[in-house]
Amino acid sequence: MQPLASDAPLIVYIDVKSPYAYLALEPTRQMLLETGVLADWRPFVLDIPSYLGTAKIGPSGAVQAQRRSASQWSGVKYAYFDCRRYANLYGQTLRGTQKIWDTRLPAIGMLWIKKQFSLKAQGEPGGPLYRYLDALFELFWKRELDVEQLTVIQAALVGAGVATSGFADFATQEGARQNEQLQADAFDAGIYGVPTYILTDQGAKPARYFGREHLPRVRALLSGEAATHANSDIAYPLPRDLDRGRLEASAQAPGVAKAASGQRPRLTIWIDFSCPQSYLALLPTLSACQQGDVQIAWRVTSSKSLKKPDAASGLQQVEDRAILHRRHRAEYLITDMQRYAPHTLQRLHTRVALDAAATGLLFVQSEAPGKVNDFVERIFVRYWRDGGGIDQGDDIDPVLGELGLLGSDWRTFKRGAGPGLLEAMKQQAEALGIRSTPTYYLGDEPFQGRAHLPLLMRRLSAGI
Repeated sequence: MQPLASDAPLIVYIDVKSPYAYLALEPTRQMLLETGVLADWRPFVLDIPSYLGTAKIGPSGAVQAQRRSASQWSGVKYAYFDCRRYANLYGQTLRGTQKIWDTRLPAIGMLWIKKQFSLKAQGEPGGPLYRYLDALFELFWKRELDVEQLTVIQAALVGAGVATSGFADFATQEGARQNEQLQADAFDAGIYGVPTYILTDQGAKPARYFGREHLPRVRALLSGEAATHANSDIAYPLPRDLDRGRLEASAQAPGVAKAASGQRPRLTIWIDFSCPQSYLALLPTLSACQQGDVQIAWRVTSSKSLKKPDAASGLQQVEDRAILHRRHRAEYLITDMQRYAPHTLQRLHTRVALDAAATGLLFVQSEAPGKVNDFVERIFVRYWRDGGGIDQGDDIDPVLGELGLLGSDWRTFKRGAGPGLLEAMKQQAEALGIRSTPTYYLGDEPFQGRAHLPLLMRRLSAGI
């Protein structure tokens, strides 16, 4: 089994212990049904300790043992918070796991189904593979399934209508070897997380997409459409039958988005002008907020630099998986951002001082609120498209001049109110613990990344 090749136009890698894979099942199936595309579903067993450390949670929810940094814990906590709100949108139960599970047996169960059925039969809606995955994912995330037990996997196969005679031997012999080889080959091919989508017929090199937020682009490409910002920017899918009850269930504090009478709904957005993710979010955000008549409160903070791919040592066999995982992820992110960008992105791994641009933003917010979006867009364009500076005071003057705001008021602001307002904004960012941009806020509820825009706009339009 070649990790990037299939007779189907799409390969989908999943792992039952990933909440992101669980959330991707339904929208992926819906996309396949609507496009009439056949998918080759395959297992990818996550090695979570290699990139997120380890932790064991007791029955009370307390951490009994752990080997994680503060940054890793922060990422894990936000990930579960984020996944639960989308699970609530789909009416799914998603309880945090109490340990890092070994999911080799569920993976081998998938390979057993692939051994018994044709590719077409595997991918049929309601077919044995779909039934098997439904049984595993739903009960596992309710904490009602021990997927490390052979008898449990056998029962799931039987429930899916799959014969299990010989499965016990397969699980310890041929299937175990096949799964081990597939996992090694897939990781070596650059697959490091789930869900991962491989478009197998996109020219000489298969296209790789990590995360369900890429389903709009995957759909467009599989349908033969030209991929544009309008039809294929990253976006977390929403259920087609989304009602107000589920929308409220997904909210940390329902009603916080409700605007006062006569006022426009408001969205707070933290950005870093030198962060490529913030730049790529600019036009989709402005477009969505304009269509929804949403007022933006821009805030500026420094974010973590994009990691450069680790240099290959030439001795890959002695490099541990954590190093290789970081390299695969870093290389993928560069490719991913470039394909969504309106032009080639330079300075991907550079961050610059933001005090000058942030002070300029505060000044425009104070003196000309109606020109704030123009200021933000011009600063981004100056840095990313035109290669200009934004980290010195003189760098901001031309932008203010273009907006008709350069003058004595700007000089007075820089000497007077500006420094105090800038420091207050920095302290707010520190108190919120913002480390990645863009981060959107509805009240106190954070949303990291522009892929949340569909949900944000639905919440704002509904006042939820």
